[in-house]
Amino acid sequence: MNIADAFWYAWPWVGLGMGIVMLVLLFATDLLRGAGCPRWRDPYWLAWAAMPAYLVHQFEEYALNVVDGNYVIIEQVFANAGGILDLSALPMLHFPLVNIALVWFGVPLAAWLGRRIGNPVVALSPYGFILVNGLMHVAMTAVRGVPVALNPGFFMGSFVFVPLAVLVIVVCARGDFMRGGGIAAFLVAGAIAHGLLGAGYAMAAVGGPTGVVVLDVFAGLSPAILAWAFCRLFKVHCGDAVRPQAS
Repeated sequence: MNIADAFWYAWPWVGLGMGIVMLVLLFATDLLRGAGCPRWRDPYWLAWAAMPAYLVHQFEEYALNVVDGNYVIIEQVFANAGGILDLSALPMLHFPLVNIALVWFGVPLAAWLGRRIGNPVVALSPYGFILVNGLMHVAMTAVRGVPVALNPGFFMGSFVFVPLAVLVIVVCARGDFMRGGGIAAFLVAGAIAHGLLGAGYAMAAVGGPTGVVVLDVFAGLSPAILAWAFCRLFKVHCGDAVRPQAS
């Protein structure tokens, strides 16, 4: 097995290891907390909590759904989108790349940057992505009737993503650090990022593999970028009632 093949099967397991480390940091230390409120009401802590949630989701989607050496989720993409779009130019790199760009880099970028500049809208921007992704998994089985075995990621998407995103919305609605416009901003930013993920399949038909790779990287980093832009463009209120701990 060469290095590329090893990476192809190893990356979800590496992510699982990262997720376990993140859970220890979140629950056994105060390193990722803001000051002055419990964990479950702290937007900065909740921002970091998105990372292990999504890392475990990726592990479920990929590592726990392998048949005859093939990832079931990739076969589903080609079976569903392949009937509509020409996916012949879609590089296999797309699948690990967009996941790594979003969760290994995009989510921590949002959490770190949001805490650094005192902007919980930016910090929580991946939750729009998480909510859309979770609802899609629910809809695939509950509405379309897709068997759970053909819906990789169903359990984390349904029973962790959706409740966690709802919790974040409730915390923001009840807190004094964000108004309705801020909630809308981070949800829309994440939803657009999820749309960019889907656009990667269309990009394969028009932009070729290079266009897909560029779009994947941008889609992964886009929640924080879009949320920051929305705050500036629409003058979104986002107070820093929960201030980061001094470094």
